[in-house]
Amino acid sequence: MNDFLKKMGLVSLGLISFTEKELSVLFGKLVEEGRLNEPEAKRMMSEFKTSGEKYWNKYIKDIEKKAESTVKSVIAKVEGPAKREISNLKKKIAKLQKCMK
Repeated sequence: MNDFLKKMGLVSLGLISFTEKELSVLFGKLVEEGRLNEPEAKRMMSEFKTSGEKYWNKYIKDIEKKAESTVKSVIAKVEGPAKREISNLKKKIAKLQKCMK
């Protein structure tokens, strides 16, 4: 599961990097066309980056919570029968030990 999350993170970082480059080109064109001045373009790029990072951090936390919940659920499903089996085996061993005495 951790490997999967790492791969998803790397893919997402690649997309973020690509998007940042594309936004930089877009804002550069807007500055060249006179639709924005350079300080406005820098401020807007910074706002996009900040809001993207906030969204990304929330998204990662949500994925981690869901993954943790899923793992706990799987462990609980596997652990229950295993505990019963161990308990049954202990009882059988105790009976065998009584028979051997």
